[in-house]
Amino acid sequence: MIIAVPALRTLGNILTARDEYAQAAIDCGVLEAFTQLLDHPKKAIRKEICWSISNVTAGNAGQIQRCLDIGLIDKIISIMSSSSLDLKSEAVWCLSNSTAQATPEQIKALVEKGIF
Repeated sequence: MIIAVPALRTLGNILTARDEYAQAAIDCGVLEAFTQLLDHPKKAIRKEICWSISNVTAGNAGQIQRCLDIGLIDKIISIMSSSSLDLKSEAVWCLSNSTAQATPEQIKALVEKGIF
């Protein structure tokens, strides 16, 4: 468990690089793992996961769609309503980043989920 946060930070750095690198991690199932880890009892883990997700949601429309499709955005919205301020801050970045490259249909889905 001692290496979990540094390992997650490393993965987050990979996800913040080129879209191709992020896509390779997504293809390996990183977003599904993140979905599960958002329920982790350690706040530091959840915070790193949110930061990593914000790097994905800053990516392309396909990557944003994957976050929508697997319910990851729903979990992020939940964090915004029930977590500490530092976690809420990371969740806001996830949602804010998701609007930059989102398609009109994705913006509509985000609005319907109540993020605006």
